Amino acid sequence: EFDVDEYLIATNEMEGKLFPETYFVPEDFTAQDLVNLQLTTYEENVAPLRPQIDESSLTEWEVLILASIIEREANDQESMRMVSGILQNRLAIGMALQADATIEYELEAPLGGLPPGQLATELRDTDSPYNSYLNTGLPPTPIGNPGLMAITAVLEPTASENFYYITGNDGEFYYARTLQEHNVNVRKYLR
Repeated sequence: EFDVDEYLIATNEMEGKLFPETYFVPEDFTAQDLVNLQLTTYEENVAPLRPQIDESSLTEWEVLILASIIEREANDQESMRMVSGILQNRLAIGMALQADATIEYELEAPLGGLPPGQLATELRDTDSPYNSYLNTGLPPTPIGNPGLMAITAVLEPTASENFYYITGNDGEFYYARTLQEHNVNVRKYLR
C-alpha cells in the first residue's frame, strides 16, 4: 500500500529531480517504487540534454534551479524561452532575479492569496536565501520540479536585450529593456 508519509520522507532532498509527468502506476506501488519511477523518468529526459548542459555556463543543478523558477514564471515554450533569456541577462550582470515564484516558495502561499499589500512587506522583511529580491544569483535549491520544456528553455533561451517582464491582466507577457519601459508596461497592463 502506498504510504504518503514514506514518500515525503524519501523525496525530502530530491526537489528538482522528481520529474513531473502523468504516471500510470499499479495499485500496489510503494512510495519507493514511485520515487524510482520519477528518478528514472528524470534520467531518461535529462540524459540527452547533458551535452548541452556541459556546454552551458550552468551546472546541471543550476539548470534545474533556474528551470524550476521558469516553470512557475512562464506558461508556454515561447514565454519560457524569453523569461529564461531575461533571467540569464540578470544573472550575467549580477542583478537580482526578482522572481515572485521564489517568494511564493518561501512563503508556502500563492501570492494571490496574500492580503493586499502583504507581498511588498514580505519581500522587504523575509531574510531568506529564496528571496530573489534581496539576494542576487540563484536560490540554493529548485523551487519545484521542472518539466522538459522549462529545462530546455534554460539551455535554449531567447536572446534579447530585455531585463524585465510581466504577465498582464490579459494573460499576455510584456517585456522591457529598461525599468522605465517596464513601469509603463505595469501601468498599461496591470492596472
